[in-house]
Amino acid sequence: MAPGTLEIVDDGNALQRRRQDVLQRRKMQEDALGKLCTRWVAREKQIQELIGLLGTGCEPAPSLLICGGGSTGKTSIVKDLLETVGARYAYVSCLESATPRQVFHAVLTQLKQNKRRKSTGYMADVKCDRLADFLPALSATISASSEETVFVVLDDAEKLRKPRGCNMPGTESILPIFLRLPELCRRKMSVILISKLGWNSFHSSHMAEVEPILVFFPSYSQDEISQILCQHPGVEDVKLYKSFLGQVLPSLTRMCGDLRDIGFLTGVLYQKYVEPIQEGMCSASERRVLWQFFAGTFRAATQAYQAGDDIWTAIQHASEESQDTCTRTKHHTSLELELPFDSKILLLASFVASRNPASLDARMFENKRTTKRRRSALESDRQVAAAQEARLKSPGPFHFERLVTIFNCLLDVVDEKHFVARSDRSLSASLFQQLNTLVGLRLLSRVSPEPLESARYRCNLDEKMAEKISRNVQIPLHSFLRYA
Repeated sequence: MAPGTLEIVDDGNALQRRRQDVLQRRKMQEDALGKLCTRWVAREKQIQELIGLLGTGCEPAPSLLICGGGSTGKTSIVKDLLETVGARYAYVSCLESATPRQVFHAVLTQLKQNKRRKSTGYMADVKCDRLADFLPALSATISASSEETVFVVLDDAEKLRKPRGCNMPGTESILPIFLRLPELCRRKMSVILISKLGWNSFHSSHMAEVEPILVFFPSYSQDEISQILCQHPGVEDVKLYKSFLGQVLPSLTRMCGDLRDIGFLTGVLYQKYVEPIQEGMCSASERRVLWQFFAGTFRAATQAYQAGDDIWTAIQHASEESQDTCTRTKHHTSLELELPFDSKILLLASFVASRNPASLDARMFENKRTTKRRRSALESDRQVAAAQEARLKSPGPFHFERLVTIFNCLLDVVDEKHFVARSDRSLSASLFQQLNTLVGLRLLSRVSPEPLESARYRCNLDEKMAEKISRNVQIPLHSFLRYA
C-alpha cells in the first residue's frame, strides 16, 4: 500500500474516533443533566448552563464566577456536577483557608490525593509557602499530556480579595494568579470562583485582564421552596404538608431568605401543627381549626427567630398556653364542637345577612382605613330606634350570592387576625355541602325553589347562639350588624 494511502486511512480513523468521542461526551452531558435536574429542583437552567460551559471534564473549560445569595445551591450543585461527570478537582473553602499558604496547601493536597499518616505525626506531606513554589508544584502534579481538565473551586472567593484601601506589601490578592493558572502552568485547567458578590466587587486593576464568565443563581421563589421541601418531606400525609407550607411560607419567606433556616423552622413547626390531629382534637380536613390551634405557636416561633431567642423554649410556652385554651373551650355547647369551622362562619354570615338590609353591605364591609363620618345625636337616636325595630321583626331572606360575599368578608377578618394570606375564594363542593347540612339541621331555611346558586335562605339562629359562635371563632359580630 502506498504511503499516501496510509495517511488517508490514519486520518479517517482519527476522524472516526473524534466523532465517537463527541457522541460519547454528548451522551455523558445528557445523562449528567438528567441526574442533576432530578436532584436539584428549580435549577435546570443553571445546571444546563454549567454543563454547557464545563462539559464532561475532557474538553477545555473557561474560568467561571458563580454568584448568588446564600442557600441558593451554588456550592452543592458545582460539587455534585463535578462528581457526576467524574472530573478531577480540588475544592477549597476560603472561610477555612483564608491565607495564600493554606490555599496552596489545600489545592496541592487534594490533587495529589495525599493523606496524613500516623508515621509522620499526621503532618502534611505537601509544603508550599510561596507562589513561586506553588506554580511548579502544580505543574508537576498535572500531566502535560493529560486530556482531562483539572478544576480548582474556590468557595467564598471574596475572602481572598485585596483589602480596600490597603497598599501594604504582602496584601496583594492571589485571585488574578489563580484565574491565569492555565496560562502560567500550561495545563488544561479551569478555576471556578463561588461568591455571594458580583464581579464588580472584586476591585483590582489586575482582575480586569482575566474576567471570568458569570453564572448567576437567583434566590428561590416561594413555589420553588415548597417544591424543594416537598421533594423529601419525610411525612405521611403529603397533602396536609403542602397545605401547611402554603400557610406558613408567605410569612417565613418575608422574614428570612435562608433556605436552611426555613427548612429547620418548617420541620419544627409541622410537628406542632399535626399534634391536634394525633391527639384526636380535630381531623386533617379541618384546616382552619388546625390553624386556630397552631396560630399561637407559629407567632411565638417567628417572634423568637426575629429576636434571636431560643425557638424551642418559645414553642414550648406557646404549646402550654394553647393546651390551656383548648381545655377551656371544651366546655362550649355541643353545637360549637360538632360544627366545622367553615360552617360556623357560614352561620354567622347568614345571621348578618338576615338582620341587615342588602343596601348596608358595602358600608359594613368597606375598607377599615376609610375615614368614617361622625354621626350626630339625631342619627344615633334613629340608629337605636332602628335597632329596636329590627329585633322585633323576623329575620329577612337573602340570596345565595350575598351569603357567599359576606362569608368571604368574614373569612378575611379571621385571616387578618391570624396573619394568614389566602387568595383562594372560589366556590367549592364543600361549601355547598355545608350549606345543605345547615338546612338539614334547620339552622337555615330555604324560602325559594330556584336552583342552588339563585336560591334564597333565612337564618333561624337566635342572637345568643350567634354571640357564642362569634366568640368561639373570634369574630366581633356586633361590628357587622346595623344595630351595633
